[in-house]
Amino acid sequence: MKKEQKILIVLAVIVFIIYLGIEPLAHMAMSPSVEPVDFAMSDLQSNPANESVVKAERDKVLLGIESASAERGRDVFIGNGCGSCHAINDAKVASTTPPEAQRIKTYGLLPPDLSNAAAIYDEVFMIAFIKDPENAALISNHAKAQKIVFDKQRASKGDDENLTLIYEKTLSGFEEKARDPSRVKMTGYGWLEDDQLYDLLAFFRSVSLPLEAITDEDVTINACARCHTVDYRGIVLEGDEEQAGDPERVKQYLGTLPPDLSMIVRSKGEDYLATFINDPQKYLTGTLMPRVGMKKEAQEKVISYLEQVADPKKGERHRLGVYFILFGVILSVLAYFWKRNEFEEIEEVEK
Repeated sequence: MKKEQKILIVLAVIVFIIYLGIEPLAHMAMSPSVEPVDFAMSDLQSNPANESVVKAERDKVLLGIESASAERGRDVFIGNGCGSCHAINDAKVASTTPPEAQRIKTYGLLPPDLSNAAAIYDEVFMIAFIKDPENAALISNHAKAQKIVFDKQRASKGDDENLTLIYEKTLSGFEEKARDPSRVKMTGYGWLEDDQLYDLLAFFRSVSLPLEAITDEDVTINACARCHTVDYRGIVLEGDEEQAGDPERVKQYLGTLPPDLSMIVRSKGEDYLATFINDPQKYLTGTLMPRVGMKKEAQEKVISYLEQVADPKKGERHRLGVYFILFGVILSVLAYFWKRNEFEEIEEVEK
């Protein structure tokens, strides 16, 4: 075996070890693996561990919405004062909805427009959210999530006094933020019957565009822009810019200023966002960010949009990369045959 071949093999082995050994280890350390995203919203069902029960209860919800009345749903929407907070693409409701500036002043942030909610958000999540917003959005599970992490840490480190103090301080801080009277939260409508909720979602469906007709940007604005900005695309907090775009006002409402999403895909990665959006507690225990509850297809549109914002030249770069690799391969082949020809001439001279 020639010297050059031995060097090539050694380099290949080193690269192989780095790529399949060190790099994945570093990735696991920086981004620990978590359970996959549960778009079935199993935790909102009566028996999350039983797949057949989850499917049966989900099918019951979807069938109930299919057979419900959109007209009765409009009456539920108006009768329960939903229009005092939320706008929706319906002429009868529009007359009861206060101007955006007034709603922002009242609630601190602009409540979401529900015109396309049926296309963007999961039906099981929406029903659970209407009944008990804090539970559906995982806000009431913050303490539980923090306890799980604490127990895992204690199991590995023992009954560390400092660890216990950190846990108690974190839990106390969350409870203080959750009780803050300045954080106006949506009221739960637990008294509504299932049939009324099915009618309400049928009404949402009747006014909604199909998801494929909604742009990635509009889905992102609806799901994210009440709290987050996307500076690279000029997206400020949803609503009147003078009132909703004030960072201090948002910070007062949420306890902290949510990050701008312009480069979030580059900094966190698509896999991280795919899990974080529907269960923030898996990656950031104790965070006050709620579960958004989007359908899988809607979440993919959000991630696609944020990827385009953060890396608009990705497609062009990938195409250029293919050409560069092909050029390298062709150049390597030519270099090999040139070297072979030159060394043959040298060997003949030496003979």
